Amino acid sequence: PGITLDDIEVQQVMRRAPRVLGANAGLDEVLRFANQSPFNHFPVVGEGEKLIGVIALEDLEQVTFDRRVAGLVIARDLVSAEPEQCSLPQTASLAEAVQFFHAYKPNTAAVIDERDRGVLVGMIERAEVLGLVRSIQAKATATPGETSPLP
Repeated sequence: PGITLDDIEVQQVMRRAPRVLGANAGLDEVLRFANQSPFNHFPVVGEGEKLIGVIALEDLEQVTFDRRVAGLVIARDLVSAEPEQCSLPQTASLAEAVQFFHAYKPNTAAVIDERDRGVLVGMIERAEVLGLVRSIQAKATATPGETSPLP
């Protein structure tokens, strides 16, 4: 029958070893990180690379205008999504990732190792998940001998 969405785990398609912010990073470091990141959501980790949460780019706009506050803020203060809200376990299926992104509005999610205290192991984007879904569905509906337009 071919590959289904339940056959592929998030860990097979995620971006491994993402750049992260330490929980005590100052605002200047957070802003430098944001400028260099390909994502609009930035993972914040604590001791042992455990995911604390995610900072959204739009959250930074609120603090960058008030320099008095900016000197007092650290990455942990800026976290707007807790691990339960912004992450998927690495063993989640692609079908589960689709369900997750239906409920989670941002385009990037953290991937954690749920067996290892929630350590961050990667990031995955909505567009990547949807692209794989389209590819799998196209291959499933292609008639034998017909080539699918998607890789």
